[in-house]
Amino acid sequence: MKTTRILLGISALALQLGTAQAAKLVPPPLSFLVSGNEGHNQIAIAVAEAHEGPSRIRFKASQVLLGAPFQSESIKLDPVALDGIKPGESYLVVFSQFRRNPVLRGVSEVNPEGAVARGFPEVKSAVFRQGPAIQTLFVQEIAKEADPGKRLQATLAALATDDETARILAAEELLLRPALLGSLDEPQFARLQTLAGEKSHSFLVRDLLWQACLQLPEARRGAWLAELGREFIATQGHRYDLASRQPSTMISAIKFLGAHVQAADRERLRQLVYSNAPGVAKAALAALDQLDREATRQWLAGLPADADIHKETRSAMASYLKPRLL
Repeated sequence: MKTTRILLGISALALQLGTAQAAKLVPPPLSFLVSGNEGHNQIAIAVAEAHEGPSRIRFKASQVLLGAPFQSESIKLDPVALDGIKPGESYLVVFSQFRRNPVLRGVSEVNPEGAVARGFPEVKSAVFRQGPAIQTLFVQEIAKEADPGKRLQATLAALATDDETARILAAEELLLRPALLGSLDEPQFARLQTLAGEKSHSFLVRDLLWQACLQLPEARRGAWLAELGREFIATQGHRYDLASRQPSTMISAIKFLGAHVQAADRERLRQLVYSNAPGVAKAALAALDQLDREATRQWLAGLPADADIHKETRSAMASYLKPRLL
């Protein structure tokens, strides 16, 4: 899979294909950043010195974790990352002097643009505010740490930082390394529950983390996820910015109800059938069906023909209402 496709949206791929299949197609971000690009990536702890032109900033190396040593380097960043860089502060940066040959498959060449920050799914430039959590994650990946418990501890620590880029990477690690969540001990499970309910997280981080939570061993899922989903459903309404991760996060929230869906959830789920996001509406329809199939069929059949319902949702409703063979 080409890098451009990987960067399009891991959570959308997980929703379309299922998390297990997505994990086979997309490498975890740490693996991608450390071992990708035919081994040409460089990773360093470096201090941002000064902006150099509209898209570059010079970094002075403090510690090189991977690749050839260097004293300082002018690195090209995407505008989002560039805006967040403060001269004088320390960062962990992943970059390369090489790019894929645009014609020859599997061949790398020196990038005529010079050093360019590498990206990973959802993030165009892998630049992190330096701290022990993010450094530990990269050191573990470089050393090929095999203990999932140690990796999980570091991943949860990165998820708890106030660095959005580190949070995204940590949430993707949980999503794309299902074995990590299988190694949860009780204190780690309690911490995961707290982080999953963190309201300061962006929709993107919640979307990734909640899809990871759907992979938890059955014994770890249950009422706590249902309550988390119920609270989210109650506060978000049914009309969304379709360019945001809010609809995808809502789908996970509905799935959280699972076998714990209750009659008290019925009215809010019915409102979601009117959503401008068909995926949300169809997830709500599935939850209503699980709650009470006959009541759901009667309610749908009684909706007015001019009800404000997305055409894709209407098609799903029509299929749902077709007589079923016994």
